[in-house]
Amino acid sequence: HRTGKVYIHDLGYYNLTVNCFFSPLAKMLEKGFDNGVGTLRPPKHIGTAVQLACIILQSAQNDFFGGQGFLHFDTDLAPYVEMEYMNQLEEIKETNSRFHGNNNPEDMEKLAMKRTENAVHQAMEAFVANMNTMRSRSGAQVTFSSVNFGTDTGWSAKMISKHLLLAYIEGLGKGENPIFPNLCFRLQNGVNLHEGEPNFDLTELAIECVGKRIQPRFVFCDSPAYPDKWNAGAMGCRTSVRSNVN
Repeated sequence: HRTGKVYIHDLGYYNLTVNCFFSPLAKMLEKGFDNGVGTLRPPKHIGTAVQLACIILQSAQNDFFGGQGFLHFDTDLAPYVEMEYMNQLEEIKETNSRFHGNNNPEDMEKLAMKRTENAVHQAMEAFVANMNTMRSRSGAQVTFSSVNFGTDTGWSAKMISKHLLLAYIEGLGKGENPIFPNLCFRLQNGVNLHEGEPNFDLTELAIECVGKRIQPRFVFCDSPAYPDKWNAGAMGCRTSVRSNVN
């Protein structure tokens, strides 16, 4: 290093701050957070929740160096998908009651689910767009972001995973290949590794995505490197992220 033959990566940031950091998305959305300028309230819609997730990643990127990410992107956003569904259902019921529309419960639930899925897709499109345009470090680069997902079998979490992959496959405004977020798709035996398992449909979609967009990376939760499969996670640079033992 002293003779100039090699350079120690990120040396300028050593002893100043940390890198490869997972922000606790669920906790921050549930309680709200202060990014140094003002306090942001907990969201009530999936679109707002995803906007706040973007702000969390960008704010962290400006305070830390290296990658920023979320360990359980699908699980942490699932409550806001369910909240979105309930909001849509209440709005449909109110509209039908006011204008004497179709009050069949099954039809109203189907319409609410359709609108919820549309809202989730728009939110994921916005997430991909923001992560490829929101600059940090005095404009030096867009936020270096990574999200782990794919093993939560709940309907709302699966909807997040599905539409994140679909939005990534779509690409940016003119079909350009997204750079961020790095997609870290978690694979686990009994969950999504083999045909017939509850999330195997997401694995098939992930394979389609990697064939078109060179993403996602795959995290093998059954590896002996991960004694705690639920918290198996990585940054898009393939760095396995653990707790700070120091």
